[in-house]
Amino acid sequence: MKNRIINVILYSIFITMWIFLFFYMSLAFKAGLFSCFNDLYGNKWIFVGLLLTLIALLSPLYVRIVVKKERYIALLSIIICVMYALSVVCCYNFSSNQFKDFTVEKWREYPNQRFLMLDDLKERHMIIGMSNSQVILLLGQPNKIIDNTYIYEYDYGYIEVVFRDCLVNSISATNYF
Repeated sequence: MKNRIINVILYSIFITMWIFLFFYMSLAFKAGLFSCFNDLYGNKWIFVGLLLTLIALLSPLYVRIVVKKERYIALLSIIICVMYALSVVCCYNFSSNQFKDFTVEKWREYPNQRFLMLDDLKERHMIIGMSNSQVILLLGQPNKIIDNTYIYEYDYGYIEVVFRDCLVNSISATNYF
């Protein structure tokens, strides 16, 4: 009876941790983590990350079938979840921080990370108040020009630079998800 209670508690922790991981992964996806990771490391590392996720999900099943010890299943599951959660958090923070600072090179080389550079672009480079020609020198040619708005597109959204009286009035990002 005591072992069953311990297993129920351990499995409850395991399930709670996976719910947290899926929630965090959805936030990471929305914030562009996979795009950042792909831009920094390439597709093979995204495949490795997804493979590790699959291993983390299937390891309790392996322990149940091969080792056949209930307590070890739940304990191993929790250990794997903690390690996986830490790696996801670290990768998210590292990847997104790589693109926080605006540089012309990053802007042109990593167009999918442009939305991460907006705060730095507004604060340090003071894009608000720049003229059309200054914006083109800094950001390059826009993908589209609609009325008084320059649009810089990326895979899952776009950035709008809105002009009023030939000076930048606002800049914002819109993601499709």
